[in-house]
Amino acid sequence: MMSLVVTGTEFFGALAAFSASLFCGAACYISLVEHPARLECGAELATTELS
Repeated sequence: MMSLVVTGTEFFGALAAFSASLFCGAACYISLVEHPARLECGAELATTELS
């Protein structure tokens, strides 16, 4: 019989994995999509936007 009780260790482990995956997704989006798009806009716009 399977138990439906979740221990604190399992909960926080799942929360840590979820948080890490969100951070990784955001970092990949910035590296692959947003940064190249900002570079195409020119140096003047990039410095005002990133400052």
